Amino acid sequence: MIDLKKTFYNRLSTKYIIYNACNEDPRVDLELMQMNSDSRICMLCSAGCNALHYLLDNPARIDCIDFNPCQIALANLKFTVIKSSNHSDLWQLFSTGIHPRIKSIYREHLRDRLLPISTVFWDSNINFFRRGWIKKGLYYRSLSGSLPILADWMKKKDKEALVELFQINDLEKQRHIFDRHMLPYLNGKFMRFLEPVQNLLYVLKSKNRLK
Repeated sequence: MIDLKKTFYNRLSTKYIIYNACNEDPRVDLELMQMNSDSRICMLCSAGCNALHYLLDNPARIDCIDFNPCQIALANLKFTVIKSSNHSDLWQLFSTGIHPRIKSIYREHLRDRLLPISTVFWDSNINFFRRGWIKKGLYYRSLSGSLPILADWMKKKDKEALVELFQINDLEKQRHIFDRHMLPYLNGKFMRFLEPVQNLLYVLKSKNRLK
């Protein structure tokens, strides 16, 4: 008998990006690890953001590992853009998440420099960097992309409160803003509806690719 839960998890975690950006603060890690030029690091890849931050301290080596090869593909693309393209392309791809010339840039400057496993992924998904009606670029893709989609549906007063959340340093005030303006959305019907629907779409899409 097929274990549907296991099958679903395996497809979700091997064919789709889960995290399109890292949310941890790597400065804390750097302080604790006291990294130097002799340091050798093995770390979870995730979206590659933290590994890039660690490189600023010039360690001897960083090895990124991840159960999900799509996360490796995302990090590999970031590293390749930094080495093979210019600041303007880097900003558009990984700050705004949108680049109008992504197909030509990928084909002419990036594809041949990627790992083979990365080309397999990006050959099918390079349009992640194109603007759509709902999914407006890279940061609207993946499971973590559900949050900016949700933010687009927030009321104006809640959006303004979200901006304020990142501008104040008082933990108690931050907690109050989060509980009043964010928590109702995260516990609401929209979020409970969005996640299983998106997961189902992922599974259906992967089935089509396997045919």
